[in-house]
Parts: sequence; C-alpha cells; structure tokens
Amino acid sequence: MVHYASALMPQAAGAHSSGGSDGNAAAAALIPIPFAWLAAFILLYTVRAQLIGFRAVVPWATLTPLKKLFVAFCTLFTAAAVLVGVVAVMNLDIDTKVPVGLSTFVDVVKTGDNLVTVTGTWTRADLTEDTIMNPLQTSRIECNKKENRCTEALASVSGTDTYVLMADVVNYDIQSWTQDAIVLHREYPCALEVFTIDLNTNAVSGAGHRINDDWTLCKMDNNGKPEWAFQLSNGFNIYWELRKKARPLMLRVIQSVFGN
Repeated sequence: MVHYASALMPQAAGAHSSGGSDGNAAAAALIPIPFAWLAAFILLYTVRAQLIGFRAVVPWATLTPLKKLFVAFCTLFTAAAVLVGVVAVMNLDIDTKVPVGLSTFVDVVKTGDNLVTVTGTWTRADLTEDTIMNPLQTSRIECNKKENRCTEALASVSGTDTYVLMADVVNYDIQSWTQDAIVLHREYPCALEVFTIDLNTNAVSGAGHRINDDWTLCKMDNNGKPEWAFQLSNGFNIYWELRKKARPLMLRVIQSVFGN
C-alpha cells in the first residue's frame, strides 16, 4: 500500500503543476500586451515630436486635465522604462565580472560518531579591507574518524576577461577529534595550516604560517604574509559583496536611492 501511494503522488503533483504552469504561461503572455501598446504609442509620439516639434504634437496649454494627466503618466512611464533598461545593461556588465553565484549554505552536519560534512566558502579572517578569497570558490569537506582523514572537494572560478573553472581535492590529517571539535592540518613545503571544526557552534576556522624559511624553495616565495587566517562563510554573501564592488558609479547611485 505504501508503494502504491508513492506511485500516485507524482502524477497528482504533475497534474497540479501543469494547471499552474498553463496559468502562469497565459499570464506571462497577456500581461505585457497593454504595456507593449503603451510603449508603441509613446514611441510614435516621440518620433512625431522630433519631426514636427513637441508643441505641435502635444499642445499642453489646450489639453484637458485628463489628457495632461495621461501625458504626465506617459512621461513617467518612459523615464522608468529607460531607467530599467540602463540598470539591466549595467547588471549584464556585472555578470561578466562575477560570472557565477555561490550556495547560501554554510553547514556542519554530523552523521553518527564517525562522519562530519562541512560546506561553505572560504574567506580571509586576517585582512581588514578585502576578506574575499581569490579565486571565487566553494568547498565541501568530509571528515572520517575511522580513516583519520578529512577530504576537501573544492571548485573555483578564476580569471578576469576569460574565466576558468577548476576543481581540486585536498586531503588533511586529523590532529584530534573530540565531542566538541575536530582539529585537522596540512603541511606544505613552505607552510603549515591548521583548521578547527567547532561541533558546538558549527563554526569552521583556520590559521596558517610560514615554515622552512631557510630552504631555497621557500626563499623564492617570501612576498606573502608570515601568518594568515581563514573563516568558512555563507557563499551567497560573498557573491553579493563581489557584485556590489563591481557596480559602476551610476548603478551605485541608483541603487542607493532604493536602499541597496
């Protein structure tokens, strides 16, 4: 009986969705029609005004109050349409600078006593001005207590005019695993990084520092900071912050009027 009910549920949902989709399609097709006629009417009179003069086309002094109200409405409609068009074009430009969105999730999920899964986007916690990581990325970390290892699957998009999608897998050794926290680390030839997954607050943070500064390889890469810190954050907030920084001045002014 359970399997029978499960088999029927998708059909009923599909029928309901079809009716809703038909209604949405009809609304999407019909609602723009009066606005399209209004736009065509305004365009016609704008062209005529350019050819024979605005006063000849719209004799404001002789218009009735109702016609004056209609002309004012058309003027505001035209200004709003131009504003929306300008904003749309500027947003398209921003899309070329911030080509992908990021997940809204920053989660720490504990499954039993031996498996913890973490998802989110890394940010820099040691910087005061720009805390956003470069390239734009998102991570999923799985920690297995029995294997004494955490594995991070990382996807990133980097570039300026041409963007490249990259994927990487990073393995960490587990330093300690208690009921309150997991401490993991990874050692590079010239750096050591330690991360903490707090199982009580669901916060994930990390810190790193340079090592082996006397090695020839490490001396070649001595322009970076001697210490740094990370914080796992909500990816969508990072994405939105990048979009705000990529806005041209005109768009910032327009959106500030509406509180954005």
